[in-house]
Amino acid sequence: MEKAFEISERIRKEIANEEIEILDGQKIFITISAGVATIEKDMNDLNDIIYKADIALYKAKRSGKNRTCV
Repeated sequence: MEKAFEISERIRKEIANEEIEILDGQKIFITISAGVATIEKDMNDLNDIIYKADIALYKAKRSGKNRTCV
C-alpha cells in the first residue's frame, strides 16, 4: 500500500502545482483528495475495495481536502 500512497501523493501534488488558464488570462489552481485502500484476503467482491477506498477518500476530504488518506 505504501507504493500506492506514494503514487497518489505524487499525482495530487502535480495537479495542485498545475496552473490552469481560464477566461481573460485568469489563472486558477485545482486540488484533489484521494483514498487508498488494500484488498484483504476475505474480500470476495470488487465493491468491498471500492467501499474502503471511498471511506478513505471522505476521510481525506474531512481532514481538510487536498490530501491522500488510507
